[in-house]
Amino acid sequence: AERLRLSKCAVLNGANVADDIASGNFAEATLGCSEERSASLLASLFNSESFSVRTTQDVFGVELFGGLNNVVALAAGFSDGLGLAENTKAAVLRRGLLEMSLLIRMIFPSSMPETAQESCGIADLLTTCYSGRDWRCAKAFAKDPSRSWEDIEAELLKGQKLQGPSCCMDVQTLIDRRNLREDFPLLTAIHGAVTKRISPQDVFTTNGFQA
Repeated sequence: AERLRLSKCAVLNGANVADDIASGNFAEATLGCSEERSASLLASLFNSESFSVRTTQDVFGVELFGGLNNVVALAAGFSDGLGLAENTKAAVLRRGLLEMSLLIRMIFPSSMPETAQESCGIADLLTTCYSGRDWRCAKAFAKDPSRSWEDIEAELLKGQKLQGPSCCMDVQTLIDRRNLREDFPLLTAIHGAVTKRISPQDVFTTNGFQA
């Protein structure tokens, strides 16, 4: 930051699977930066023929979508692990995106709704829910909920770390402190399954899909 003369924090997030980027496959990301000069500088450093960076001033939105996507990916993993239909998983993604967007606006009213349409939003959600670490581990958990998350993490990730379960705990703390469970039925149901208060199957009943 000192060498680049950056005075404020910036965040880079998006649909970026590390192995794919390392292999040279095209990907894009969202750079959240509140200063135009710094945003242009950082974007120029990251942009290449195979990596495209779009900028936004919505730093909080870019950061929060990155964490919340991992929580919704748990429900996507539950769905696939249970062998549920693709239309069920589609409902998870749609409702998950709605709840994430609503929570971000409630926490940071100055956040920008259009951030959900960037790589850090819908694109990262799709990638995370079809190939991410949390999705993989949630599939295994749905097949055998008696297992611990730590055991599944050690077996499947080989030293990498899960983000969804811990983020899920923080998200639920925010929801409960504001007495907002009725506004976030899916996120609350995911937390219930992660903590074994309800089963993964129960996420796809009225627990997670209240009208």
